[in-house]
Amino acid sequence: MAVYIKSSIGVLLAFTGIMAAPDQTPVMQVARIFLQITGIGFGLYCVAAFGLFLAGVRIRAAAGVRARRGREWP
Repeated sequence: MAVYIKSSIGVLLAFTGIMAAPDQTPVMQVARIFLQITGIGFGLYCVAAFGLFLAGVRIRAAAGVRARRGREWP
């Protein structure tokens, strides 16, 4: 009998969530906050990846300049 009560409560909660306005349910507010945090995290990830890419290019360019200077000397 306890199984039927749990399933009926779950169905009741699901229908309550469907019938309620999206702004009034706390689940939508929490989901919106998680989406914002995820977006900020992805943005920081992209900035870090771009910074590492630029650092690698700069290091390769500096190593190439040093290698050319070394070859010019007899």
